[in-house]
Amino acid sequence: ADSVPAQDPSWVFASGEFTRTGSIFWQDWSTDPHWLSAEFMHAYGLEMRVGDRELEAGQFALDKIRCWVPLNVALYLNLNFRHFYRRMYGDKDTWRLAFRLSRHPLGLAPHPADALGSLEPLEPLRRL
Repeated sequence: ADSVPAQDPSWVFASGEFTRTGSIFWQDWSTDPHWLSAEFMHAYGLEMRVGDRELEAGQFALDKIRCWVPLNVALYLNLNFRHFYRRMYGDKDTWRLAFRLSRHPLGLAPHPADALGSLEPLEPLRRL
């Protein structure tokens, strides 16, 4: 996995954001706001929001009962990846798009995901 929690994540389930939305996603460390093109969003009757960033798809918390509709929209988007992935950055973008298309609020963690350690893949092995 390219994403692991740095502390016990059980706090997520008691957070106000999770209680309100049934989900917690971390925005990715990248500040690139262009996770989907404005034209693509407009075709589905949606608009880009200022401050929206890619989501870290490697870890999130989801109440499957409360988020059943966006969960199934995400499934549809990923099953039809040949169409959708040409217009987005893979499964990272399907989560936010699924919540937006289903008009379900998306819970965001108070801080974006961040990197710990080396960005050089073999760096930890060189120390052994």
